Amino acid sequence: MRFAKTAATLAVLLSTLAACGGDPPDDPQSAQPSSQSTTPSESPTGPAWEAKYNENELQAYRGALETFEAYETDSAPLWSNPKVTREAEAVFKKYFYLWQVEYARLKTYAENEITSTGKPAVLNSKPTRIKYSRGASSVTILQCIDTTDVRVFQHGEEADRAPGAVDKHPRTITLSEVARSEWKISAVKSDGKEPCAV
Repeated sequence: MRFAKTAATLAVLLSTLAACGGDPPDDPQSAQPSSQSTTPSESPTGPAWEAKYNENELQAYRGALETFEAYETDSAPLWSNPKVTREAEAVFKKYFYLWQVEYARLKTYAENEITSTGKPAVLNSKPTRIKYSRGASSVTILQCIDTTDVRVFQHGEEADRAPGAVDKHPRTITLSEVARSEWKISAVKSDGKEPCAV
């Protein structure tokens, strides 16, 4: 049926288009690595980009990345078996500024019997912006992800991928610190159609 096909396409779009959790107020001081930052000696085994940042900035990046990785782990059961529950609401409240956006997306999945299984493999990850301020830092992360193992189903049948979608594509994640070592996701962006830069 035409409706079923449209819904299947919607499922793919919902799985590949990023959830925008809503940005916190813009900070005019947010910028690329400060020229005043202390540049650490580069680790022989560390990626070259680490030399652009000081230790405080690197710790901010690691904290932000760990938060997003924890979210992917904690939310995986929600997308594989979507149900509008207090437990699901609590997960989104924990990780997102505007948790209502993700909660509404979960409701759409549940109402349309859409499920998503598998987690993107992260091929590489690095910060593109780190603004360090004790207890109020913000970080933007660029990743190349491989969604080969991600599967989207509707009514128990696997949905076709959106036209032009590629498995390996960039994903941009923005997180901000709301308290010392406590991070929230403000945006995740990826259209799934542009391949990762070589």
